[in-house]
Amino acid sequence: MTNKTTEPITVAGNAPENVVVLIVDDVPTNIAVLFEYLNALDMTVLVTQDGESGLQLARQEQPDIILLDVMMPQVDGFETCRRLKSDEATRDIPVLFMTALTDTASKIRGFEAGAVDYITKPIQQEEVVARIDAHVTIARQHRRLIRFFSILAHDLRTPFSSLVNLTRLVADNAQTWDREELAQRVATVHQTCSNIYRLTDNLLTWARLQQNVESVHRESLLIREAVMEAVAVCRDQAGEKAIQLDYDAVADDLRVLCDRNMLLVVLRNLISNAVKFTPRHGSVCIGARTANDALAAEDARTAEDARVVITVRDNGVGIAAAVLPQLLNLDARVQTPGTDREKGSGLGLILCRDMLAKNNGSLHIASVEGEGTTVTVDLPRAALSDHNSPQRSQP
Repeated sequence: MTNKTTEPITVAGNAPENVVVLIVDDVPTNIAVLFEYLNALDMTVLVTQDGESGLQLARQEQPDIILLDVMMPQVDGFETCRRLKSDEATRDIPVLFMTALTDTASKIRGFEAGAVDYITKPIQQEEVVARIDAHVTIARQHRRLIRFFSILAHDLRTPFSSLVNLTRLVADNAQTWDREELAQRVATVHQTCSNIYRLTDNLLTWARLQQNVESVHRESLLIREAVMEAVAVCRDQAGEKAIQLDYDAVADDLRVLCDRNMLLVVLRNLISNAVKFTPRHGSVCIGARTANDALAAEDARTAEDARVVITVRDNGVGIAAAVLPQLLNLDARVQTPGTDREKGSGLGLILCRDMLAKNNGSLHIASVEGEGTTVTVDLPRAALSDHNSPQRSQP
């Protein structure tokens, strides 16, 4: 069965996005009613009529949620649920039982088997959508939380291990090293601490964004000033590889409407990332222009839909075509060492994208392997009326 209907139907209620639902029910009429309704809400609907094939389909397709009938021949819903929860590949998929059984003993039996909720027959379609929305949202937030702690544990272990070793080395040898050697070691400790600080700041900022507790304070900002501040932070990193940071292509008077701290985080991450993947004696160029250079200067300042494009371009190693689509996918987080084997969290671009989205902006990446990468940021241009009227957006 496909998930396309030939005639439109009217539906009520809200549906979560990009949801894959697996329906396991041995009654075709039950499947047909749910299939048509959920499909009209743009959900991807998979169907099967027995427990064994439901188990197999769940392993293969990894749906977001399973609607499971209780009373089925051969392998009933309780046993099917127990098997789903005992399989590592399917145990985290939420299961909603569909049943006419309403006695307490049956409900307890279902929860003991691993179900998260019940849908009582005859099925109310709006109730199904509400429960799908609630449990898919909970499951996705849980996965993101687990993913975040995994990132946190993995990405902090390496620099902290390095810091522990460095400080032990300094403690053991400080009395015998000359002043120059000691100064170099202390500088290395300082750089490691700075890297840990930036990494931790990125991780915690991203976590606040995911929880919608990071407020946005949009104001008119001179891009050149923000670029200069970001370049100053990254200058030591670039200097270690003799990489030139060029921002001559940023106009003196070009402004964007954006949260200042978020813009600085975005610029620092993009410039630092470009330096990381550029070989020694390379260059990183930052530019900024209006999205439509044909607009007259006065029109560009006053038009509500005027946009500014900021670019960070390097002549580094570039990104393979197969890797490029995965860069902004948290679940497929790409971690590639820099040209000097620099480590990174793989979270910087995702953080930039999420921060820009909070400011009505966007991020795009273009790259040719072996030639370099250009990251493009698109933001609203500040109108004259915005210069003295900052806008605050609550989470």
